[in-house]
Amino acid sequence: MTRASFSLLCTALCALLISCTADDPVSSTQAALSAPAASSSLPAPHAPEQKKGVPSRARVITLEPDEVALRAHATLPPSLSLPEGARERLARAPLPALLPGDEALLRTLNARVGQSWYTGFMALPTHSVYIMGTRTTHEHDRLELDAPGDALTQQPYVISRTHQVVTLSFTRFGLGYHIDVECAKPMSDVRCLEDDYVRRVHDSLALYKGGQP
Repeated sequence: MTRASFSLLCTALCALLISCTADDPVSSTQAALSAPAASSSLPAPHAPEQKKGVPSRARVITLEPDEVALRAHATLPPSLSLPEGARERLARAPLPALLPGDEALLRTLNARVGQSWYTGFMALPTHSVYIMGTRTTHEHDRLELDAPGDALTQQPYVISRTHQVVTLSFTRFGLGYHIDVECAKPMSDVRCLEDDYVRRVHDSLALYKGGQP
């Protein structure tokens, strides 16, 4: 499996988790377990054996963009204006910033950047679009996928739904991105009932020059 294919699978899984968490793109939960001391007359417990194919640990890897793909990618037309605050933040983005080529959406853009990620939130009265890109991925030891799982990583993108939010996850320049579409009336709005709208947003994505590393 290529690193780009693996990154797509990780991005799809992370997107499902991010849609159920707080606004902060990076979150973690730790739990502490305790048990009474064992009697000295009992044999010491043994750690469970590691099952084949189950990762023993994960490594966080910072990825570098594919410069050839980056130079060949379409850029946003100069005629499309962004809010001043969004332009200033995206100029400091640590990875190539992709944005939809929709002027109505871009006028509402609220951008944030972190050490290894950027986000863009755009809201209209009927629906909102959220895009996130990250330079980090998790690499696992001995991670094995079955045939359907491996086939999933070969797709250009993965579309999923959680609580009526449509998520499209993909890789570009060797980095991970995802788009969320949320509708004010998800049970009747075709943008959330079908996949066409999120696909059109994906197909319209262009590079914001100020967001290049």
